[in-house]
Amino acid sequence: MAKEIWRKEAHYLGTGIANLLVILNPEMIIIGGGIAKVGDLLLEGIRGILRQRVYVGPDVDKLKIVRG
Repeated sequence: MAKEIWRKEAHYLGTGIANLLVILNPEMIIIGGGIAKVGDLLLEGIRGILRQRVYVGPDVDKLKIVRG
């Protein structure tokens, strides 16, 4: 059940980050606060959503997503 909650959170964050990526094209996204402690489960989920939603413009694989 907890993993499903984190997958949903990754979906929502990934959707928001996808919008920022298309508009601002940043080189790096820093995820901070308590949510960053989840680690790779969250970051890989975000990256998966980005691959689904960003199909023109910035290269998603070159975007650095790190924990702050």
